[in-house]
Amino acid sequence: MSCSDVRERFHYVVLLTVVALRNMMELSWNLEHLSELFPHLLIVFGSEIIVDWIKHAFITKFNSIPSHVYQDYRHVLSQDVADSRNKSVSSDHCDLVSRRLGFIPIPLAVLLFRVVQNCIHKTEHVSIFTVVMSFMCLLSFKVFLSIALLGNACSFLRNRQKNTNNKDTPKKDRKGSAVPVSPFVAHRLPRVDSSVHIKADLSEIDRFTMCSNRIV
Repeated sequence: MSCSDVRERFHYVVLLTVVALRNMMELSWNLEHLSELFPHLLIVFGSEIIVDWIKHAFITKFNSIPSHVYQDYRHVLSQDVADSRNKSVSSDHCDLVSRRLGFIPIPLAVLLFRVVQNCIHKTEHVSIFTVVMSFMCLLSFKVFLSIALLGNACSFLRNRQKNTNNKDTPKKDRKGSAVPVSPFVAHRLPRVDSSVHIKADLSEIDRFTMCSNRIV
């Protein structure tokens, strides 16, 4: 569901861009109209974010899902981004993340191409120059965005690995620590030689005593 929400937000961005281009074309690319249209576009996109936030709040509340599960989702996506740059992966570098999100970019690319083609009504040379410059800008933005996402994913995985190692270290230190026993129970416990380690099944024990969550 979280992956579908990410995909839907990107679809909203593309569709709102199409709406803005069509409105600007009808008004002869008047920038004053863009300043009036931009707040409405933000309200639509912000409403989508608020609805998703309320939806996830209800789902996590009534299904007793802890909030840190979203960190696990982020870890999975970050791992996919990092693995996509692995040379041993046979698939395309975008295929892992796209399959995880269920994202199909070709229909949106065709839609944008058709909308931009209909919005441009200029001479042939200016149209070709505009299309080439737009393509170069989008390609540069894609490269920059992929580098930023890869760096963010690697940084997140590195910090998560450090936090995991820091949490596991105290547990190893406390494994051999003694459990405090109250004086009232201490005189009832049998004396056992520490050099002898006896393993017994609970079905073979007739009587036992609970001491600090341990069976003695």
